[in-house]
Amino acid sequence: MIEVPGQPLAERILRSSLDRERPPQQLLLHGPAGSGKRRAARALAWALADPDAPHEPDEAGLDITVLDPPGHLIRRPDLEPALADLAARPVVHARRVLVVNEAARMDADEAASRLLKSLEEPGPDAHIILVTDRIDDLLPTIRSRCLPVPFRAGPPGAGEGLPAFTREMRAIGVQLGLAVMRGESGARQLVIDAQEGMERFAREHPSDELHALNAEAARLEGKRGGRTAAKRAEDQARREVRRAITDGWGVAFEGWAGLAADVVAMAVGHPTPIRHPEHADALHAAADADGDGRTHSRIVEELTLARSQLSLNPTTDLVAEAVIARVRRAGTPQEPPLLPPGRIE
Repeated sequence: MIEVPGQPLAERILRSSLDRERPPQQLLLHGPAGSGKRRAARALAWALADPDAPHEPDEAGLDITVLDPPGHLIRRPDLEPALADLAARPVVHARRVLVVNEAARMDADEAASRLLKSLEEPGPDAHIILVTDRIDDLLPTIRSRCLPVPFRAGPPGAGEGLPAFTREMRAIGVQLGLAVMRGESGARQLVIDAQEGMERFAREHPSDELHALNAEAARLEGKRGGRTAAKRAEDQARREVRRAITDGWGVAFEGWAGLAADVVAMAVGHPTPIRHPEHADALHAAADADGDGRTHSRIVEELTLARSQLSLNPTTDLVAEAVIARVRRAGTPQEPPLLPPGRIE
């Protein structure tokens, strides 16, 4: 029997699914980062592959394939080997299972459309489990073919198991929120500082693809094809920086929104911060200044809306500057109305 600590709704859905004579073949585990989706997906994979024997979620299995983004984007060449495994007959267990972590990072033009074909016509013993923090970024056609399994925010400290990218980008958002809370001037400089952190992460965490391209460039340096190899490596490095910034702002807004949500909770009576106890003094001061929490509730709304606007592919630094300006006017006589979906100020 599958157990999902701290997630009663998700646990109930998964247990009822596994109790069916034919469990659903396409499942979508979604919810905030740090809510335990990845571990639940591994536990579910084992419950499907080998329902008659106990297994630890992190145990490797010949009939279980787990795909993690090799860089900041899942491309079709990353997906094809996993789908080939899924299409094969089970080796030792009852079913084949593919787990795709951070599924919203699939390249929409190729990888997502390729996965859609497998979702539409999975083999009789094949199951696909998608895991994402950002369900709205998945293609509607993919979402509609999966059984949704919602997860709620995890308890304090749950973020320790998050991917490095999520941890770092969320921390950038928290620092940005604190700077705005302190009244630091210069929205442009605050955004520049945040994006420098995103760029630094990309440079310090190159993808396997970039490692291979750099190795090829080094091997061909001074030889025929060396300039082309170096250019490919440079182009890939630039793409990874751009992707870190594009994805990074979405996660940074989440981190900032969590900070504001702590202020709201304290303004309405919670004695300590829930998500960020390490910033208790600053959050207490913000809660006292807010009074009833209305201002920071509005800030959470602004950040949530700004995050959704990123799907429109705007110039991200301008979006961030606009958010800072709007947040600074929240709770004042100059408070602007919330922008309707699809509009960017």
